[in-house]
Amino acid sequence: MTETVFIFGAGFSAPARMPVQADIMRSIITRASQEGPRHTISSLFHILVAEEMTEVPLEDVFTMLDRARNARETLRGFTHVALESSYQTLIAAIVAEFDRRLATFDAGPYGQFADQLLAHPNRWSLVTLNWDTIPDFVLAGGAPIDYGCDLLPLEASPVPPKAAVATLLKLHGSLNWLVCTSCGRLFSKMDAARPPVLLPLARACPHCPGTMLESVIITPTLVKDLGLTQLKAVWHRALLALQRATRVVFVGYSLPLADFEVRYLLLRSILGRARLSIRVVLYPPDALLRDERARIQREEIVQRYRTFFGTRDLDFAFRDAASFMTDPIALWDW
Repeated sequence: MTETVFIFGAGFSAPARMPVQADIMRSIITRASQEGPRHTISSLFHILVAEEMTEVPLEDVFTMLDRARNARETLRGFTHVALESSYQTLIAAIVAEFDRRLATFDAGPYGQFADQLLAHPNRWSLVTLNWDTIPDFVLAGGAPIDYGCDLLPLEASPVPPKAAVATLLKLHGSLNWLVCTSCGRLFSKMDAARPPVLLPLARACPHCPGTMLESVIITPTLVKDLGLTQLKAVWHRALLALQRATRVVFVGYSLPLADFEVRYLLLRSILGRARLSIRVVLYPPDALLRDERARIQREEIVQRYRTFFGTRDLDFAFRDAASFMTDPIALWDW
């Protein structure tokens, strides 16, 4: 039986109005309440006008902060405490932005997609590079998810836990994960009413009084820290799933050169496997290519895939994620 690994990028969540990386900064900076992030960007890049701040790539901001934090260095105008505060403030702003949008989530095509997957439980694995909890919610509806690592429920329940209904491997963390930096325990929470979000530094560890739980979000940075024990387990499970797969379907992922950890994971899993089928769903469709720049950008992504996967069975569909999710032929037989 064909086993498919679905790999989701930001384009998978676009139909639900989740912000892609290029939009997150604009969403945060333009909110009157986000004085902290505006101060950080102004100090780092000497930009004084909020509208101009929105043009700074999120990757640049986090790379600067992470490089200094990891090396235990300081930047002019930033003490160690200020660097950590700036980092945590940005993380909190990102989580809050996703929380606002997920509060009005409409399952729409995602529900049909989940029904298709759950009807074929032995034919697929799901890997996502996104933080949002849309796949968690539509697959489980509040029931446990097998995240590929050791997680504890954040809140004890008198009802015996159910068996996990689906496996979801989140390589870059999740909005419903919190970690204790003291004991190292990782906590999660599901929600039957909406995609769950847990705000950082809002709860203390149940086992370590006084230690506030932090978000587990691998930021868009060139110096990603994947050292968390549970994340290593997730990446290993993803490697095993990809090694078993006969078909890999990318949805809304541009295979950027900066994602070298993901590219290395893919390379390790495909070496020596010439017959592996690769399918790529990319937006926009031809009818919505509005200008030459958009066409060139799409062609650059296509060329990245062709270069990386070589002469393997590789095919592209230029369509939005919503139409793909509701097309059973594309899901299983393309």
